[in-house]
Amino acid sequence: MSDSEDGQAAGNGRRLSPPARRAVIAASTGTIIEWFDYSLYGSLAAILASDLFFPNFAPGVGVLAAFATFGVAFLIRPLGGILLGRIGDRYGRKPALVISLVLMGASTFLVAFLPSFATIGIWAPILLVVLRLAQGFGAGAELAGALALTAEYTPIKRRGFYTALLQTTSLVGVLLASLAFLVVSWLPHDALLSWGWRIPFLSAGLLFAVALYLRSRLEESPEYVAAAGKVRERDDQGPRPLALLFATMKRQVLIAFILISALNVTTYTLTSFIASYLKNTVGMSATSALAVVSIGTVVGIVAGPVVGALCDRHGFRRIWLLSMALTVPGVFLFFAGLRTGAFGVALLCVSLAYLIGYAGGGGAYPGVFANLFPTEVRYTGIAAAKELSGATVAGTTPFVATALTLAGGGSPWLVAGYVALWSLFGAIALWRLGAAAETPTVPNLLVSQESDPVGRREPAGHPVTSIVTSHVNEEGGAR
Repeated sequence: MSDSEDGQAAGNGRRLSPPARRAVIAASTGTIIEWFDYSLYGSLAAILASDLFFPNFAPGVGVLAAFATFGVAFLIRPLGGILLGRIGDRYGRKPALVISLVLMGASTFLVAFLPSFATIGIWAPILLVVLRLAQGFGAGAELAGALALTAEYTPIKRRGFYTALLQTTSLVGVLLASLAFLVVSWLPHDALLSWGWRIPFLSAGLLFAVALYLRSRLEESPEYVAAAGKVRERDDQGPRPLALLFATMKRQVLIAFILISALNVTTYTLTSFIASYLKNTVGMSATSALAVVSIGTVVGIVAGPVVGALCDRHGFRRIWLLSMALTVPGVFLFFAGLRTGAFGVALLCVSLAYLIGYAGGGGAYPGVFANLFPTEVRYTGIAAAKELSGATVAGTTPFVATALTLAGGGSPWLVAGYVALWSLFGAIALWRLGAAAETPTVPNLLVSQESDPVGRREPAGHPVTSIVTSHVNEEGGAR
């Protein structure tokens, strides 16, 4: 049996083929790098960035400036996601994923060589912003492409498990970044400020080299090859994902935007704000704060694939709705526990938050998005929804949470209300999505202009998207 035939067999419920295993590993390593890179700067912003790049600001304002630099990369992520997503849908997953990886890995590695504000003044934060923008452009297409590739290569009845496993690797990147900063945080403060903080960014170069080698050996998924071939049979110009996506699936993009925003607010509060809150507001040491977040992250890593497997068995909507329903009241108990300042209580609260708030949604959303967007627009559709949310909601979450804490005089209740409100919005959007969230019985290829996945109440396993029922005309619309 050829590699492509074996890969197709995997999609029909058989064991992973060699190309499928390579695809899952290559997708996972790139996702680890994406989140390693982002979490490195998240940890830097929480602990040291105000001293290195914004020393002339008041302490609280310096942290805000550091988180603003964290968020600026998210402004360009939608552009990177849509442009590289278009390449991924039109020319193949591999070239888009390689470009994404190169941009992410190189820009993060170069952060290690940046001079501080004390050395070159205002040019230090300017250069930091430039590298953050390059990193954000590449990262905008990373997870969307990795999810598309994994969903297309792995058995359709186990899509929840494998896509959740991929999403969980993002927490591996978060954990590695937290551990890297935890280790260097033991250095004397002067050494940490002068050279110790650079070591985690230098280590990104090794991860980048390994991931680039794995990506170079990727093959296109049989599902994508088949779908692209059918489009080219009808249209010499080949796939035109942007035209198809925005001509027929605007409402799906909007629903997906709300869903991922609800999860992003919870995720970025945990990964990029809590360490800062524990250190700067509650009064924990930097080492204790990073340890709490690191151990909690391990809980999320273990729980994510388990939730994905539960989604395969019980349905994505049921599992994700339960997670959001528990998050709405639970976030207030979460912050009440953190305010005690006790290491054990904080550890329990963060671990439960990763289990319920993160893993509950993070284990479900990759499968939901892969199921919602057909093959020809899957990369672009996931990237558009995910990165528009990233620019407007995810990237601003640490800044908003910090500002709300300052506005509340150190009280966390405004932050808790912000998280709870987004979880409520997400639950409404998921209910509105209906059966389109569930895994189809056969791969999605094209969406009909007449189909309306939002709001229908068809049985699970019978999605309203249909196979090869429309195509794009010369003007770019569906006919």
